[in-house]
Amino acid sequence: MKATSLRIRLIVLMGLAIVLAALLQGALAYRNALAEADALFDYQMRQTALALRAGLPVDARAASPLLPPEDENHEFIVQVWTNEGLRIFESAFGAALPQMAVLGFADVPVRGTTYRVFSLQSPAQVIQVAQNLQVRRQMARTLAWRTVWPIALLAPLLALAVWWVVGHALRPVERVRRELAGRSAASLAPVAEAGLPQEVQPLVQELNLLFARVQQAFASQQHFVADAAHAL
Repeated sequence: MKATSLRIRLIVLMGLAIVLAALLQGALAYRNALAEADALFDYQMRQTALALRAGLPVDARAASPLLPPEDENHEFIVQVWTNEGLRIFESAFGAALPQMAVLGFADVPVRGTTYRVFSLQSPAQVIQVAQNLQVRRQMARTLAWRTVWPIALLAPLLALAVWWVVGHALRPVERVRRELAGRSAASLAPVAEAGLPQEVQPLVQELNLLFARVQQAFASQQHFVADAAHAL
């Protein structure tokens, strides 16, 4: 860092700050998105159970035709039991949930798969709404990544903006360099201070004072040489 230019140093430091901020913001956004998605899925399960709270007829199972096993949805399951333990409705025939339900939310293992289950008891029936926990988490991660990717897209754009801003801010310094590089060895005129930032003005002022002292020394030397020549 000691050997690099001020431009590179500023770009590197500000770029690191952008990367760290993007990583922190992305991690927080990912975590919050997972929590919000989980709460949204729980809300949907609860609303589904409340929609069935009015109850189903006891012969509802006999009235509804069974779907082929390949058409059944085992990711989201709804089952209705009577208070006597009779299952009168199930949306997926091969994934029976435990009959002894814990009211409210619970994670229930069923045949090698864990389900997020919401159970609600009405005066005549018990309603169970279950969602495959693995599928649920995959959907939550997908939603979370959709929240994070704009941050990953903005980080390079911010880096480009930093590169442009640093270059624009150092443009007056480049102007002073070009002005000094184009001078002859005998030119000791002061450097123009107009338009320079406050951090650069003291340096240019000291440089102009140095030019004035050198010019005064040259003048004194010329007077000395002239006087010596006259004396000789």
